[in-house]
Amino acid sequence: MIKLVRLKNKREEENVYHSLRNVVISKFTLMLACLCFLAQHFQCSILRQGLPSLLQSVWPNGLE
Repeated sequence: MIKLVRLKNKREEENVYHSLRNVVISKFTLMLACLCFLAQHFQCSILRQGLPSLLQSVWPNGLE
């Protein structure tokens, strides 16, 4: 359930922003992991060739 509240200060606003950003990043990472699994499992050449370049564009320094 989503609850809308008025944020009391700038610090709370930043905390909410960072929390939402982390959720979006984790969902995106999960989606990419699923694509990698499918590419490997089904031997899909299009995904195997495209995923490394996609990952490099999203995380230029790798997943450190």
